[in-house]
Amino acid sequence: MHPKYTPKSHLQDVATVTNKTTAEEAFAAPADSNDRNYVTDIVIANSSATDTEVDIKDGTTLICKLTAPANSGSNATSFITPLRGSKNAAINVHTIDAVTSVFVTMTGFVQR
Repeated sequence: MHPKYTPKSHLQDVATVTNKTTAEEAFAAPADSNDRNYVTDIVIANSSATDTEVDIKDGTTLICKLTAPANSGSNATSFITPLRGSKNAAINVHTIDAVTSVFVTMTGFVQR
């Protein structure tokens, strides 16, 4: 368990990213304007026939880039130091290639 984690601050979201080369898929923004999202784990699964990369963004700023291997390939990443979002900003994801379906699961916590 992360030292800043409390059960009421738990963050978990799943998105299906389909042909999102220009638009982003948004994960939940913090409810309070002074709070931030902290991402501790990301799991990516790519069911398309195309290898791609997944950009993780704090709003529009790139904070992480991960691979998504084709044909049911997956990538699971845990961060010792969580990815830290800006105040009141959603964490967004998009693929760099037009793919059929990439599934992204993120977990973490919300904190001031």
